[in-house]
Amino acid sequence: MTSATRAGVVVTGASRGIGLAVARRLVEDGYTVAGTGRDATRLEQRAGELGSGFIPVAGDIADGIEGALDAIVARGVPLVGLVNNVGVSQLGPSAELPRDEFARVMDINVTSVFTASVQAHNHFDAGGSIVNITSIEAFVAHAKMAAYVASKFAVRGLTQALALEWARDNIRVNSVAPGVIDTDMTAHLVPGSRGHDLLMGRTPMRRTGDPTEIAGAVAFLLGPDSSFMTGSHLNVDGGYTA
Repeated sequence: MTSATRAGVVVTGASRGIGLAVARRLVEDGYTVAGTGRDATRLEQRAGELGSGFIPVAGDIADGIEGALDAIVARGVPLVGLVNNVGVSQLGPSAELPRDEFARVMDINVTSVFTASVQAHNHFDAGGSIVNITSIEAFVAHAKMAAYVASKFAVRGLTQALALEWARDNIRVNSVAPGVIDTDMTAHLVPGSRGHDLLMGRTPMRRTGDPTEIAGAVAFLLGPDSSFMTGSHLNVDGGYTA
């Protein structure tokens, strides 16, 4: 068992991809994880896979994470962390991007991060750690992704702003910026496709990342080895932003 035993963390978007990898790693490290998502059936399946350390909490991220926080409290464990992972992508000509679609991306990718962070802040008894999952698009822009790029730059700024404001509350706020990771979101980037070859050509390590590599960075930022880090960004991208 580890020092994380009987400590609670909320992970949003925990039913698949990076969120699932993060939830699995944290459960293995001894945390109690309340994982959120919209698909109740998939979450229940994950609970069966991950065991009693994982609490499935179905719901829309627009409603916040109060249900997940209540689930942690019901287990009688202190909340020590939040991983804001949920997000949506966007691709298409900016001149043809409907205003409501731009707003939808910003609402899910930015507003939900702010809302969840404030809710977690109000539940931390003795401080805690918030990790926001951003993207290489928080540092470099790509064409035809205006809403997505804007949202990730915004979360990068939000991370730093909250880190400054909440340091006196013993709450650390950092981010992890994944590069091209092998998930459902990148399933269309098959080897030989123009998109895959372009991204790999700009990635010095010439490969996609695995979700477990993001999970490792998150575990580090939640744990004591990063206790003097706040407002920082870990780019786990194979050198893409170097």
